[in-house]
Amino acid sequence: MPWSRFIDENTAVGGPSRLQLACVFGCTAAAAIAVQADAPLLPPMAVRFGFASEAVGTFIGALQGSYSLAQFCSSCFVGHLSDRIGRKPLLVAGTLAAGLGTAAFGTADTAGAALALRVATGLCTHNLAVGKACLADLTVESPPQQRAWHFALFGAVFSATRAFSTALTGSLAGARWLSRARPYCTAMAVAAVPIFLVSLLVACALVEPPRPQCTPAAPPPPPRRRAAGCGCLGDMRLGLRIVWREKSVRTAVACFALSMCANGGILVALISVLELPAAQGGLGLGPEAAGASLFVFGIAAL
Repeated sequence: MPWSRFIDENTAVGGPSRLQLACVFGCTAAAAIAVQADAPLLPPMAVRFGFASEAVGTFIGALQGSYSLAQFCSSCFVGHLSDRIGRKPLLVAGTLAAGLGTAAFGTADTAGAALALRVATGLCTHNLAVGKACLADLTVESPPQQRAWHFALFGAVFSATRAFSTALTGSLAGARWLSRARPYCTAMAVAAVPIFLVSLLVACALVEPPRPQCTPAAPPPPPRRRAAGCGCLGDMRLGLRIVWREKSVRTAVACFALSMCANGGILVALISVLELPAAQGGLGLGPEAAGASLFVFGIAAL
């Protein structure tokens, strides 16, 4: 079999193949590029759009925050939708959306266009939520230690790719290969190339994992009356209520939310400090040096 060399030694006991893991981790990397590849370019982009130095941090925070907020609004519904139609279609669609949004961001000529592109990309890029669900399906029969290691790798791939993407776009900030009128078109287009490659890999190689059938410990409460045609949304609301009743899950979600808020705040502050002029309390670095600094910061966080 041509793909036999990719089969993990644990497949015999129900573990996923390396090729399937590569597809899931590739989707994770695509999401990381989409979320942070633009980071070194945001301060000079803000100046190009006419923002004063005092408002650069607000511009960066608005773009980064709008992406995360859009993901928050769509991930729950999309995750539930993946239970119905499968993980693979949504991973392929989400990766394509991430590539298109990343490439298109470099063509933005106004702050409004940049904000709209970030919101649209965040709404359609749901690789993290669906990718984790897919990884859970693939490793459902794996030994606990192996499953924990796979989820640890999931997070490590995301962090490492974020770091590499900032170094890549920062080093290409001065390139004008595709358009001289749009100075960041080349950097963002190059960053989108690996995302499209991942989309092709997932479309060709990912096998839809079987979704385990859950057996509840107690029978579910009788369904409430609902309007016809809203079964998907109704089931999703019921699932959210069940999750909310579990104190341990609520605690984990709250801790994760606080961690992500702190992470986003640090990122915005770090970009601002690195690239704002010295008169505004920054270091006055260019996108190239800022991208390298963000790379070092991201790798150190691993």
